[in-house]
Amino acid sequence: MEDLSAYALWVNGNGVMAPDYDNDEVDLNLQWTPKGGTLRGISFRLRYARVVQQGGGDPNINDFRFIVNYDFPRP
Repeated sequence: MEDLSAYALWVNGNGVMAPDYDNDEVDLNLQWTPKGGTLRGISFRLRYARVVQQGGGDPNINDFRFIVNYDFPRP
């Protein structure tokens, strides 16, 4: 299915601010962009991100998003 794309990303941060504040982040994206029909110009994306950090504050962050983009036609 050429209208569908997916990617995964993992990032590791060591000693960014101090050794006690290391973190890992995982991002997962699934996007559907119809090439024709009534939904042409619209894209739908599901995104999940997880950040696991050591140190102060909330040690874990979970982020789930549903994003809709519309590409307006040019005059």
